[in-house]
Amino acid sequence: MDYLETAIDLCRAAGDILNYYADRDKLVEFKGHANLVTIADKKSEELIIGGILSRYPSHSILAEESGASPEHYLEVFFPATIGLPQRWAATAKYEAKVDFQDDNTWTHSGKLAIAKELERVPLSFSLSIKKAFDGGGKKFEVNFIATWFVRSKAPPPAEGT
Repeated sequence: MDYLETAIDLCRAAGDILNYYADRDKLVEFKGHANLVTIADKKSEELIIGGILSRYPSHSILAEESGASPEHYLEVFFPATIGLPQRWAATAKYEAKVDFQDDNTWTHSGKLAIAKELERVPLSFSLSIKKAFDGGGKKFEVNFIATWFVRSKAPPPAEGT
């Protein structure tokens, strides 16, 4: 079963859980002053995490209610970013990872990225290419990322200044 089929199956099953609890009394817990969690939230998340880990036991998961799964590796990054004129930037990065569950296996890779931040819209685009230096299943990996920035506006200057 591939990733897309797994995601569709788990989403449908989690939707069944949410629908089951939709017409029932809500047992609500607080995760903070205004952050609520219900039994439906917890049960649907448990189903999704369990389903992913049963099919892909080596995957790591960061979930809203239960947090991050324990990691058994160490990653180190050495980036160098150069700011260029007109809101462009270029980054070169070396990445090393040691996997403590896989006989302390080391992997190494390099990544190059170019990014552009737009002037009139709080939006940036980044294109990167990553190459593993020690083999692996991929010749290289390419990513395109769009980022929307949420910025607070500075207050207007006081009158008479």
